[in-house]
Amino acid sequence: MLTTLKGLAAQVTQAHVLPKHRVLRDLLLYICGPTSMLYTEGAMWKRARTLFNPGFAIGHLMTLVPSIVEDCLNFRQILSRHADSGEILQIESAARLLAIDVMGRIALDHPLKSLVSKNELASAFLDAVTITPNIDNPFDLSSFNPILHFKRRYYEWKMNKYLEKVLDNRLKARNMVNENPLGNKKGRKPVIDLALDEYIAQQKEEGRPGRVSQSDRDFKSFAIDQMKTFLLAGHDTTSSALAYTYYLLGHHPAALEKLRKEFDDVFGTDSSLTASRIISEAHLVNKLDFATACIKGIYCDPYYALVHIALLCLRLNLKNMICFLTILGGFPYLSHL
Repeated sequence: MLTTLKGLAAQVTQAHVLPKHRVLRDLLLYICGPTSMLYTEGAMWKRARTLFNPGFAIGHLMTLVPSIVEDCLNFRQILSRHADSGEILQIESAARLLAIDVMGRIALDHPLKSLVSKNELASAFLDAVTITPNIDNPFDLSSFNPILHFKRRYYEWKMNKYLEKVLDNRLKARNMVNENPLGNKKGRKPVIDLALDEYIAQQKEEGRPGRVSQSDRDFKSFAIDQMKTFLLAGHDTTSSALAYTYYLLGHHPAALEKLRKEFDDVFGTDSSLTASRIISEAHLVNKLDFATACIKGIYCDPYYALVHIALLCLRLNLKNMICFLTILGGFPYLSHL
């Protein structure tokens, strides 16, 4: 079932929590792992939400804005370079890497920098997405292809190995200090740090030692699966929304001009100082009322929903679903894909 109605979506996912279809697990197991909150239910799903929800609270995310600026500057440089040269750029692809880099900062406080150089985690993740099982075609024989099974396992191993190393480094640093975990500035922690705090608090409540070691396989594998889930969920929606926003602004010059004026009013007319102002005064982004309205308007646009789903289907090998969407809506924008 496909719906773009917020009320109906809320009933299905919030008011009445219906069982998740097994197709999610069949499709994404090699990417997100067996304990991903995308398809687990009951106590395991609740555990994931309890541990990781605090890291995505708006107030907490605002404390991480300064660390995200570097990735945004890399994205701006790519756009500027192509604008100056006149070379065509597939914005959605660049925005996808930006979203992955930003999620690396938010979730792990780790600079992936996939926009400027090849990153092992980002490459393995994107490669894994392109070879998901073709579940929408009952006559597809790729499920019997041993090479694809090997590739999926290989990319899964690479992602897990990379994330385990990053997580081990954070656990090692955390256990070296007591009152100031990981040496972070007060009030500025990535998602994984807040999850560790919650996990340790739960251990203490259960009478166990309040400490997470590098040998704690249960927590590590569980956390790694959620990190991969955040990469999957964050990179797709953000990149599609950015690409569609640029598309609409290009066709509505009055709105683009109003947006530019708002940026000048909030950050000043010297764009070279914008990054430093955001780093020192992150709360300034809350004054971008029109920009916020543009972004929220994109997510409420039914055409964006179809664009987003169509792009996702392309990446996940669900080509029959794209044909269904075209017939369903007579959707003109699919001709641009």
